[in-house]
Amino acid sequence: MKRRFQVGFVVLMLWLTFIGAAIAENPTRNVQASGTARIHANNVAEAKDAALQGALIGAVEQVIFEILPKDQTSAAFQGAGALAASNRIPSLVQGYRITAEGRFGDFYRVMLQATILTEPLKAALAESGISTATGPSVLLMIAEKFPGYPKPFFWWGNPSAAGFLCSDALAAGLKTHGFRTVSNQGVSDDAAALLGGVAEPEAAKTIQMGASAGADFVLLGMATLMEGEPQNGVPTVKGLLKLRLLRVKGSEEIGSIVQTAMVAQSDMGAAIDAVLRMLGSQVAEETAKTLSAVKESPATKSSLLELTIQGTSKIRYYAKFKQALSALPGVRNLIVKEMQADTAIVVVDYQGSAQQLADAMIARPFDAFSVDIQDVAGGRIRLALVPRS
Repeated sequence: MKRRFQVGFVVLMLWLTFIGAAIAENPTRNVQASGTARIHANNVAEAKDAALQGALIGAVEQVIFEILPKDQTSAAFQGAGALAASNRIPSLVQGYRITAEGRFGDFYRVMLQATILTEPLKAALAESGISTATGPSVLLMIAEKFPGYPKPFFWWGNPSAAGFLCSDALAAGLKTHGFRTVSNQGVSDDAAALLGGVAEPEAAKTIQMGASAGADFVLLGMATLMEGEPQNGVPTVKGLLKLRLLRVKGSEEIGSIVQTAMVAQSDMGAAIDAVLRMLGSQVAEETAKTLSAVKESPATKSSLLELTIQGTSKIRYYAKFKQALSALPGVRNLIVKEMQADTAIVVVDYQGSAQQLADAMIARPFDAFSVDIQDVAGGRIRLALVPRS
């Protein structure tokens, strides 16, 4: 009798362990949701079905809001819409029970309790480019330029675009280090328009868009692919990735990385895909280390510097200089304080000293003119735009 009890107890424990493991492998969330649909041509059955579908979408959306970070509300909305459009909702619902329903005038309403499968939901969101990680958020802006094409391709010229392999590989690598990527599906057309359809936009404007997307960091770069010298008769594709690391908090550039890759393969399309993935994968670890090193550090303190610029009567030179000045790392804002016949006084919000800004301006080359620093004192810089002979 005692042995029979021991055997039964062991069987019971094994059964409970199996059930616990199954639950751990496939956790669920129970939520309540409601849906409403208009009744057309007195077709109540059709309206009930539409209200039911709406309630199930609402139930899945509730769970998306629970599992995504709070600053990802736009991504949650986009994700629920994408899952509904691709008819993925039924596969994410383990079961449901209608708790209330009825007709209200020209509308039919359904209330239900649904059990949502969270792990398949996370996988479905990941397929849509929406990460459920909870670490610092990163917006990826990597343009891709292919052999034989004069212009690069980039999603901020078309926010609905997808299929950028270098970014996908980098996002996967960052995820393993605890970072989450912000989906470009949540970036509005107006925010993307701020960049003016440029493949390599100014850092200040890029950071501004990163802030509007709710990102902590922006990775801005260009992956350039080119045909290399054949190896043993096999065509090669070479890739060069130049990546700038921008932190939204403090509006500063925190580093840059250059990565190369090469693939020898007879299929040019497959070689291009492989190089793009290699560039993204190989740069992920160094990128994660750099971002991790600064994510908790305070932003560089900024200061207001006054620049007196002579030679502004050459409007083209002045416009190019001001554009380059705005794009310098550490420049957060630029305000024209005063304009005279050949002189402008500009106030710059800069993260650094006046001497550092002066050095940065000298290091920036111009074809038609040079920058002559005449004086640096306190928070003031006097300079002249001198035409090249």
